[in-house]
Amino acid sequence: MTMGKAPDAASVSDRQPGQEVRQEVRQEVVDLLTQLLDVQKEIANNQNQVVKLLGMLGAQGEQQILDLQNVARHQSLLVENHQALLLQTSRISTALHDLKRPVAPPITAPSQ
Repeated sequence: MTMGKAPDAASVSDRQPGQEVRQEVRQEVVDLLTQLLDVQKEIANNQNQVVKLLGMLGAQGEQQILDLQNVARHQSLLVENHQALLLQTSRISTALHDLKRPVAPPITAPSQ
């Protein structure tokens, strides 16, 4: 093809297969990019689910910590109550022991 002249039939037919190849390549690139976009959307959805699960696990962990703190408080109260009961039991035992002591016979004046 020379400058200023119309292309002849041979050069037009030569270009068409090249254009078809380019069009096929272009379509393949579009298809691959579409597939890539679909995969990236799926990955984003999966990552979103992971983030939600991690948030739920964090909240569940916080609740478990609160539950453990409550259990520890109750355990502390149980220990205090147990100690108080032991003290009361000891006092009752001492009182019972004092009640069972033999009473000394009354002192009487010697008779003559």
